[in-house]
Amino acid sequence: MKGLSKKIGVTINDIMASALSAAMYRLFKENGDPNKEIKLLVPANIRFEFYHAPEEIKLENKFAVLPVTLPLTENMSSAYPKVQKVTKFLKESMALVYAMYALTFYANIFCPRIIPLLSADSTSKKFTMAFSNTPGPIKPFLYSDSAGNTLQTQ
Repeated sequence: MKGLSKKIGVTINDIMASALSAAMYRLFKENGDPNKEIKLLVPANIRFEFYHAPEEIKLENKFAVLPVTLPLTENMSSAYPKVQKVTKFLKESMALVYAMYALTFYANIFCPRIIPLLSADSTSKKFTMAFSNTPGPIKPFLYSDSAGNTLQTQ
């Protein structure tokens, strides 16, 4: 994926979003659905500082979701320029990411629990799906298979 992204001058996220765009276009067309766009929630990871060494890494679940409208296209080649406009918006939206995180964080602290729950329920119904590029584990972890053998991820 990385080699392809460099070769065609787009990011890996652009490739994945373009594939999603073309696949959803085809699915909608096959089912007689005239939609030409989908609404996505894209999680943005919140990092207040970078880890300096693998030993400092801790599991955190700090993120904000950004709403994105993804245009649907017939093929990936026609999707790349349209998707790049969408991902450019995301890259330029770091202030919005942190504002959304702060709003969610403080709403869950200071508001009655029902308000954030109703808000999340109401808002999430307006989106087609969520899109995430979350990578695998940052550092190796151990697990056991069904035979009881201890294995380690790479």
